[in-house]
Amino acid sequence: MMVVFMIFRYGFGFDLGDGYSLLLMVVVIYTLTIVALSMLMVGILQSPEQFNTLFPSIIPIMPLISGVYMPSGTITNPFR
Repeated sequence: MMVVFMIFRYGFGFDLGDGYSLLLMVVVIYTLTIVALSMLMVGILQSPEQFNTLFPSIIPIMPLISGVYMPSGTITNPFR
């Protein structure tokens, strides 16, 4: 992660501020949380059919949990 931060800072000139330790801590906690949620899904779902049923329902929610802004109409329903 620090390599990516350094590439953005010195390669692209993108200012990330001075709190690299806080930024790294937030990224590590978020990564561990997503891994834990994925492992929970793998533990609960017993067959590929169950996974294929739940996957389209869970994936659109993940960006919302992370706090990303999603304009209306971003998630479309092909069955509507």
